[in-house]
Amino acid sequence: MSLKTNFASFFAKLTRRTLRLLGREGTFYSGEAALLIDKNYIDNVNKPNNIICITGTNGKTTTNNMISDLLDILGKTYISNRLGSNTISGIASMLSQSPFSEKKTAEFAIVEQDELWMRHYNNQLKPNSLTVTNLFQDSFDRNSNVDYVFRRINEAINDDMKLILNASDSISAYLGSDRNKRAYFTIRPLNGEKECIDSKIQDMIYCPNCDDLLTWKFKRYHHIGEYLCENCGFKNPPAQYIVTDIDKDNNLLYILDHDLAYSLPLVSSSIENSYNQIAAYATLREYGFSAEELIGAFENIEVVSSRLNTIQIGPKKVITMVSKGINPVATSRSFFNISNAIGKKTVIYLPDYGQDDLPNANQSWMYNTDMKYAQDIDLVIFYGKFGYPLKTTALLDGVDRSKLIIVDDLEQIKDYIDPNSEETIYILKDIDDYAQSLTDKTKLYIKEIVEA
Repeated sequence: MSLKTNFASFFAKLTRRTLRLLGREGTFYSGEAALLIDKNYIDNVNKPNNIICITGTNGKTTTNNMISDLLDILGKTYISNRLGSNTISGIASMLSQSPFSEKKTAEFAIVEQDELWMRHYNNQLKPNSLTVTNLFQDSFDRNSNVDYVFRRINEAINDDMKLILNASDSISAYLGSDRNKRAYFTIRPLNGEKECIDSKIQDMIYCPNCDDLLTWKFKRYHHIGEYLCENCGFKNPPAQYIVTDIDKDNNLLYILDHDLAYSLPLVSSSIENSYNQIAAYATLREYGFSAEELIGAFENIEVVSSRLNTIQIGPKKVITMVSKGINPVATSRSFFNISNAIGKKTVIYLPDYGQDDLPNANQSWMYNTDMKYAQDIDLVIFYGKFGYPLKTTALLDGVDRSKLIIVDDLEQIKDYIDPNSEETIYILKDIDDYAQSLTDKTKLYIKEIVEA
């Protein structure tokens, strides 16, 4: 590295250490510091030989962390933006973790990428592969047009990049060009699995090749599933890594890997996290790790507690789940999964966002959320001002008014929760620190309810 790049790395490391002394993570500003000194820092800094990138609307942080954890267990050295800082400054910050000596550079870089930002720096980063979890409508202020996001991701893909794609996703499965090597993962329709054929968001109705109406052989949700154009033959690409069954009783994920059958320890029982797991597995298999190595490593993997956490408070099983804010698909999936859970269930939804810009954010996404699933939940408690449009959405979707409560103060949940009944309480939260503080406060109030 040049003297300028070395100094940029030194300044970034110093910035990170200073921020941590102040109790902050430093996932963004250290990268800003490096880029201030060397605007081509991402190109010039020492980088690992194996650069694995992960993007997608939902699941990219979980998949990134899962791959990082697997490499940790397998004894490989790596750098990663595990905390999800995925814009250009976050990538520069991650790369500044590399040592000054090229000989000591990590074997892998595991890079979560923002769908829109990646085109600005991939020509400098030079990834070996890109894993795409899925592609959905996201924030209405930024990523609501799937075709726009698809085209922006394509701008970040060069011909040398291997693509590891979701064959169930009728949109993202077709990223890249004929020149890209590719591998596919998928989940087959599971025994007894319900279809979701009436989601509000339908982004793949017509064949992209001939404009004829697509036939869905199995629609898992939105545009995920098995599809066929009976006019031109457009259909799911063949997958090399296939989930054939999910055994929740024995915590096993049954897969076919190039037609060979294996069972993986199940990281999480939700279909969404099973997609994340098979994506992580497929990615590392494409880098030469054996099925047996990965099976052993998965024994020690779990979804990070900030995204999925279960505790017992008296007779209450309290499950905290991330429900990505301003994202109608993620919120719909959360309510769908909870609605299918067994037993009495209460949802405490914390859509009161702490970011300064969000009070003025477009709220239309709430009306695109499939709140009809709340009809199969005993009680839904919304906290804060964003609860009002969400309750309106639920009412428009036919949910009984008696099931829907809005509280302006979290302590008011004490008026609606029976301290003695056995039930599961689901806390749905966003991913920022403010949401975590609300979650901690909610758990404290639940404990006070039970112990009163």
